[in-house]
Amino acid sequence: MTDGRDSDPSDAGDWISSEDIATSQFSTCSLHNSSWHGTHVAGTIGAVSNNAIGVTGVDWNSRVLVARAMGKCGGYLSDISDAIRWAAGETVNGVTNPTPAHVINLSLGGTGACGATYQDAINAATARGTTVVSTAGNTSTDASNHRPANCQNVIAVTALAQTGGKADFANSGTVVDIAAPGVSIYSTLDGGKTTPLNDNAYASYKGSSMAAPQVSGVLALMLAANEHLTDGSIPAAARPGLLEQKLKAASRTFPTGTGSDCTDATCGAGALDAYRAVMAVKTPPVANAGSNQSVSSGASVTLHGNGTDNTPGGAIAQYRWEQTAGTPVTLSDRSNATPTFIAPAEAGTLAFRLTVTNNVGLSSSSYSNVTVTPGASSATCNPSNLALGSNAAGHWSSDCASTHRSVNHRARYYTFTLNSPATITANLTSTQQDAYLYLLQGNGKTGTLLSSNDDNSNSTNSQIVHALPAGTYTLEATTYYVSRDGDFSINVTQQVAPPSDNCGLQALTAGQSTSGQWSSACGSAHRGEAYYASYYTFTLAAAAEVSIALESSQQDTYLYLLEGSGKQGNVLATNDDSNGETHSRIATKLAAGTYTLEATTYQTARTGAFSIKVDVQADASACTAQPITLGNSVAGQWTSACVAAHRGNGYYAAYYTFTLATPAEVTLNLDSSTQDTYLYLLSGNAPQGAVITSNDDSNGTSDSQITRSLAAGTYTLEATTYLTGRTGAFNVRVR
Repeated sequence: MTDGRDSDPSDAGDWISSEDIATSQFSTCSLHNSSWHGTHVAGTIGAVSNNAIGVTGVDWNSRVLVARAMGKCGGYLSDISDAIRWAAGETVNGVTNPTPAHVINLSLGGTGACGATYQDAINAATARGTTVVSTAGNTSTDASNHRPANCQNVIAVTALAQTGGKADFANSGTVVDIAAPGVSIYSTLDGGKTTPLNDNAYASYKGSSMAAPQVSGVLALMLAANEHLTDGSIPAAARPGLLEQKLKAASRTFPTGTGSDCTDATCGAGALDAYRAVMAVKTPPVANAGSNQSVSSGASVTLHGNGTDNTPGGAIAQYRWEQTAGTPVTLSDRSNATPTFIAPAEAGTLAFRLTVTNNVGLSSSSYSNVTVTPGASSATCNPSNLALGSNAAGHWSSDCASTHRSVNHRARYYTFTLNSPATITANLTSTQQDAYLYLLQGNGKTGTLLSSNDDNSNSTNSQIVHALPAGTYTLEATTYYVSRDGDFSINVTQQVAPPSDNCGLQALTAGQSTSGQWSSACGSAHRGEAYYASYYTFTLAAAAEVSIALESSQQDTYLYLLEGSGKQGNVLATNDDSNGETHSRIATKLAAGTYTLEATTYQTARTGAFSIKVDVQADASACTAQPITLGNSVAGQWTSACVAAHRGNGYYAAYYTFTLATPAEVTLNLDSSTQDTYLYLLSGNAPQGAVITSNDDSNGTSDSQITRSLAAGTYTLEATTYLTGRTGAFNVRVR
């Protein structure tokens, strides 16, 4: 044997002969025939069924991978640890394992502490997604001194007698996780004493070695019952802990009156229950999108969703709302069970779908409708102009309803305009009612909410102080309680921002450090005008890993990464202190495009010197478009290696090109069983091509479909996802 693999497939056996005892290696051993212990364990796990012979294994469709670590008179920890690692998929001594085991059964053990040899091998296996099962031992002692049952990240199994109580030989204690039958276990054997006869022999054995494979077999059934446990939906390293949690939660209560009753402190969580364990991983959760609602236009609406998972160890891992019909609205948070939105001005029915996913990747959906009726309309509800620095008197009455607080609250609206950036102070006071104030974007009462305030300085009046760029804004003056009439006064003052003549954008060169100086000449657009800032731009020709560093020995820094080539761009990332320092660092993957950096400080009105640097590590091949033939389907995988050029930073994508020799109508499909898909059709043969059209959900599903008449030419597909940072498998088809 030179390659780590035994060239003789026959089992050399574990019997001890008189010739063996004559050698120093086996001089302490006793004469005995082969036990066929491994054959018995393997039969309990996966003996074939429906053959009218012998027994059937717990999972008769399972595939058993054998790694022999024990020989005559025992074995070495180094051999056992190598077998664990190899079975889980590691390459050991140059020997690869192309079919790693999802479950490792260790029907073996000895006395002593776990030790690094065992623990490191077990940790390596579970990190790869392999669940490790161990016997608790057969010396009727505390299993805390039996290894590997006393190691972390193993499921330790003790043996039950036929009464349901603890077997008289079985070890017990707090390290035991679960119990299974271990007395008179009938399973496969071989009739040979020293060499295999392959005679379909069977025998009854007892021991925790017989209990452990029953647990391993049930784990195999659980994995077979739910494809999401192995398709990447659940991180591999999280799978062993999740399976153990579900297995133990599904166990049945120990019986009493057996003469050797088990308890949670002696025999683990309970007795193995195969049916409940399998149902715990194959039963989907129940989604509830809430009751249908009827609201007025402009009202703030809450979708009352929830999800339940009553399976053992079950939990809701994800909520996802989607609007399926009606005038589009913006949900506050699609991944929240109870998102909110503002009812549109148009009357009609809005339909929504809630999908809940549990902790084993199973999903279910529920639907609810929101019917929008025309809201209260009055001239007094139209926004009035409010001059900066002046005071306006108002009155709440039933002829104007609140857009943002609720349709049952009275409101009045006021607009004001800033000609330059400023910090505004808006005050709403009333001696008759508890006031509530909203600051909105734009000159309409349905504008995006920027800020709100209930009580100011422990009073029932409201005040908002907010730094704003130049533009027009709206104030909604309303009340804390519903249906309240009364008088109020409102005013807005401004504190003009410092001049920003020197806020020009300076281009950065990747890999080169650039020096800068903070001064009062340029106020921060995102941190606030009271903070001084400088702005820099850089451009990526292709998607790349980017590392940005802002350092200063004089001030505590603050760094913004913005979308586009202006200081008003959307914020993509921020950082205050990096690694406990006062420097700032942002590391992220970005799509091709232009970006802006705002270099500012943690505290207001700070001057001083700083340096800023952008390092770029491109991945030119990660987003290369692959050809796809008309009429064919191609399987793909989303990974973080390729960032979507059109869906945006944080979304993973893959690209495919096809060519039409003549004009034709084509149908493009993007399907995935694990993710909500999003499909773009682009012109040309590169990811940066112009968008022709796109599709999210097709026919009420989470798959995507585009049907389009196209001229002769070459086109590119961007296959991506609805949610950010999602990986998994998909199929693309062009026909």
